[in-house]
Amino acid sequence: MQRLLFGLCAALPMFAAHAGDLAPLRDPTRPPGLAQQAAGSAEQGLRLDAIKRGRAGKALAVINGTRLYVGDEIQGWRLMAVGDSAVRLQGPEGRQTLRLTPAVEATRPGQAGSGGKSK
Repeated sequence: MQRLLFGLCAALPMFAAHAGDLAPLRDPTRPPGLAQQAAGSAEQGLRLDAIKRGRAGKALAVINGTRLYVGDEIQGWRLMAVGDSAVRLQGPEGRQTLRLTPAVEATRPGQAGSGGKSK
């Protein structure tokens, strides 16, 4: 067992050296066809990963893997507002909106739509 563990520890730096050669993994939860929209966000350097709300109702956004609250800054952009599926930023180029899934709009029960009733 110790030999196996030692062998794995000795081989770890070899694998780590090649980790940069690997292509990034595709997010399986993102709808297909968003590659162009995601590429546009990647060019700007900002990507909205998640939106979370705490028990007290305070919202936070995860942008490029960093937790941000309203008023926090990232890459010269200040987080101004956090919605259900998007955030608004203010920065050197004006205002910008980042969406979790740009082609999908969130709806709540009772909002516009069929309302679940059929004839």
